[in-house]
Amino acid sequence: MALTEYIARSLAPGIGLTSVMFYSAQLQNRMMYITGRVRELDKEAREWLGKALEVGSDEAARRDERMASIRIQVTTLLERAHMIRRTVLTVYLSLTCFILTILGLLLLAVLEVRTADVVPVATFAAGFTAMAVAAAQSMAEMYLSLRTIREDVRTSLGPQTSASAE
Repeated sequence: MALTEYIARSLAPGIGLTSVMFYSAQLQNRMMYITGRVRELDKEAREWLGKALEVGSDEAARRDERMASIRIQVTTLLERAHMIRRTVLTVYLSLTCFILTILGLLLLAVLEVRTADVVPVATFAAGFTAMAVAAAQSMAEMYLSLRTIREDVRTSLGPQTSASAE
């Protein structure tokens, strides 16, 4: 087989590689958002805790409700962060598989060993499978994001609004 045919064959894993890089950047942006949101909630919690309020006052009750909501939101955001971390690791596995596919194709082109054809096919399939797993993990994380939104809306706009957010 001509070298140009091997280069043409490497386009599929190359496109996979590019897709993985874009997906990785998007996941990192989501992680940065979650980190920022946790910091915002932490700042709000410190402000509430810093206020001297009369026990039994309406504002004290509001503070207690908001603090409970902040705890729920932060817990959920941390779950999301762990899910994104697992997804990023899965995406990196996919990236590694696509790189190995390209290297396998190059090795086939140089050595022209026909029995090794299965290696790039297997690594490409593994990379594609890892991307499918990452997509499923990402969907689960997005579903979890709704819990955070519902909880935040519940304590700021009321339970009727958070029910309509479903």
